[in-house]
Amino acid sequence: MHLHALIIPGALAGVIVSTTCAQGADAAPVSSSAFRWSTSTVIEETYDSNVYLQSTTPLADRSSWVTSVGAVFDVSTKPGAERTTSLAYAPTWTVFHSERAEDFLAHRFSASTQMPLSGGKLSTQASALVIDGPEEGITWTGVGGAPAVGGPSVRDRRDQAVYRASVRSEWTAGHLVIRPVGTLYWGDFRSAHLTTPGYQNCADRGDLSLGSDVLTSLAPRLQTGLGLRVGGQDQARLLGYPEEYDNRYVRVLALLEGPLSRWCSTSISIGPEFRHYGEHVHATFGDRSVTNLFVDASMTFTAGKSDTIALLVRQFQQMSSSGRGAFDDRNFDIAWRHAFSKHATGALVLHAYNTEFLPPAVRDDWVYTARAQCSLTLTETLSVDGSVLFEEGASDIPAMPGREYTRQAFSLGLRARF
Repeated sequence: MHLHALIIPGALAGVIVSTTCAQGADAAPVSSSAFRWSTSTVIEETYDSNVYLQSTTPLADRSSWVTSVGAVFDVSTKPGAERTTSLAYAPTWTVFHSERAEDFLAHRFSASTQMPLSGGKLSTQASALVIDGPEEGITWTGVGGAPAVGGPSVRDRRDQAVYRASVRSEWTAGHLVIRPVGTLYWGDFRSAHLTTPGYQNCADRGDLSLGSDVLTSLAPRLQTGLGLRVGGQDQARLLGYPEEYDNRYVRVLALLEGPLSRWCSTSISIGPEFRHYGEHVHATFGDRSVTNLFVDASMTFTAGKSDTIALLVRQFQQMSSSGRGAFDDRNFDIAWRHAFSKHATGALVLHAYNTEFLPPAVRDDWVYTARAQCSLTLTETLSVDGSVLFEEGASDIPAMPGREYTRQAFSLGLRARF
């Protein structure tokens, strides 16, 4: 059994324990004003022009109307000024009217706590996404195999469970802020494994990291410093193939966090990552010691009272869900949000996603997405949401038509809050 399989229950249990501690005997009694609960329901109708993200195969341009019905149940408590706890559960049932084999039920769970801890503070977050969906993957017959970046919107409808957890504490020592951190990811892909040529298998994978940041103030609320992460990634063996891409890494980060001005704030983590892969990589992988650039950077601009512009860049290395490779994962986003009034808002989001595989795999894919969204509040409890999406999958490797596609999706939803 992999180490992560043992850690996941403990991490989720830790959140529950923290929740209990936050409301323990030393906490003030929870008054009705400190207890909050809310529920909401949403029904959304979508037209998807390309359910399987294909343009040249028998699965090409399969369109469908898609109905999603969901709810959110949220409970939070605040028994003290520095103690908060929140729990949420959100089930969503999605039906593809013309492709019923793709129907799935998603369960989303989340929990978070904040509490004082020995002169500092502690925060925890945990989430679980459980998909009750198709038990078999898709068999791709086009040249190049699976669509660009592996067709995540198709893969994510399959039977699976994804767990995430993070713990962060913070202490002040003179002019320094010391911040130990830990993160966990585990993907339990439960769809069937087959040897059929072109079939998309998925192998379990996980990532665990521990580290600490040390920061000092440059200006009020603006901090800079250094961070260190030590971690590892595990990938399960797939069928009888000998390859797996388990690795260990050390990440050194330069940090900048906080407002640069009244109209601009930023959060930047950037630095080298020293990664070493295990002995079970493919024989032609090359040097198993790899140096990467890690980037997790965002910047938000406030352009007047009604407009915000957000920029996001992320780059990191991870193992393929296909179980037989690793790749550089890159995301680039720009989002503009505008408030037409206190009852109407709109947004335009441009997203570019790149996956460039390490040898011996020959894959270098892009997905470009443009999404326009709007929301109109009708009453205190009722709102209408709409969106238009245009998406294009592309391959930087020539003559790979199975990876390239175009897709449009149009959605209209009604949300009620209680």
